[in-house]
Amino acid sequence: MITLTLHAIDTSASFTVTVNKLSSLNVLECYFPKQRKYSMFYHNNYLLPSFSFEFYEIKDGDTLYIIQTPQKLKPAIMKKPTIPKIPSDITSEVCRLHDVFFSRAEGNKIGNQRVTNRFKKLLENDFHETCHHEATIICNSDRPSTTMLPFSWKVAHL
Repeated sequence: MITLTLHAIDTSASFTVTVNKLSSLNVLECYFPKQRKYSMFYHNNYLLPSFSFEFYEIKDGDTLYIIQTPQKLKPAIMKKPTIPKIPSDITSEVCRLHDVFFSRAEGNKIGNQRVTNRFKKLLENDFHETCHHEATIICNSDRPSTTMLPFSWKVAHL
């Protein structure tokens, strides 16, 4: 059994309590009103109520400081950034300008030919690149091969 002094910071009240050193800090909750939440500190360290007095190395005659937690305390992680909403008239104007640009590019003959020719060149160059493949010949022999393996990269001539 250890005797502790509880000091409430917000009310400046102090009183002593005798508790078992192996019990958790939850036993101190009976000394405070149920409708409010409190935080406990020992040597400027926040104490979790689920751990025992022995875990925090609290000894006989030590002082625990109690602070009332604000009712509407929210972690900063939960706050979401507010993105200003773009007015619908600006959004519709941006969409209209996109339509005007694409109708000019696709609407006349020269613009349409440019777009289709660029697309065809992309298909020819990137997607249908011809690769020279040789057929694989598998030999069933009893001895290892002494021939050189083919290069899988281009050899620079010096």
